[in-house]
Amino acid sequence: ILGWFAGGIATAEYVVASRLASLADYGRNALKPSFLPRARSLLVAGDRDAAMAEYESVRIVSTVIALLATGLLVVAGHLLLKIFGDFTNAYPLILLFSGSFIVNSGFGMHNSWMAMTGEVRWLLFCRLVTMILVVSLLVSLTPRYGAVGTVTSALIGHVFANTLGALSAWRIDGLIALHWRTGTIVASATACVVLTALEFIAPLVSGAVLLLCIIGLLFEDYRNKGDITAFLANLISGLRAR
Repeated sequence: ILGWFAGGIATAEYVVASRLASLADYGRNALKPSFLPRARSLLVAGDRDAAMAEYESVRIVSTVIALLATGLLVVAGHLLLKIFGDFTNAYPLILLFSGSFIVNSGFGMHNSWMAMTGEVRWLLFCRLVTMILVVSLLVSLTPRYGAVGTVTSALIGHVFANTLGALSAWRIDGLIALHWRTGTIVASATACVVLTALEFIAPLVSGAVLLLCIIGLLFEDYRNKGDITAFLANLISGLRAR
């Protein structure tokens, strides 16, 4: 759709931005293979509380990684884009992509949780509704705003999909995917990144705000009796055993 409405240059900028911004999604992708079997084994053993603690730990760790990567892209994004050529116009795209990945990490792996508990049909329904929304936004925003409209459509789609999925997981299975305090931190970080992409906030100020969000998440872990520390210790011991 982007290539049709905006041409080759905008498409190239979109591709470069998506590749660089994928750094913000690295934590979630790296932790997912270890989370799924561990959570599944805990659920099978009937230890639901431990499985939910595992979910919370993975969510916070992946969000911290996403915020760290986004902070790097906010501060050094222009420099990184110059490495690949004259792609500095893709800087807002990187930030909007990163905002999507912050949302994904912040809400956690509720889709995987729903799949493990057997709620596949409802999960499919949520994805179908999200796809219809995103396609509608793409057709509406891309002709007018080009690559920015395309990435904005994806960001809105991620927010909608995660909100719908988290509410569904809570309503059907009782999973609290996002507490209000951490939700406020995730929303603040995402809004900060979007405002930076729109040039309402300077990159250095945005980087400072993201650092405060990271501190806030770590403080939340401290309030929750240090689940992250225990999670990382278990993960490292498991890797050593291999």
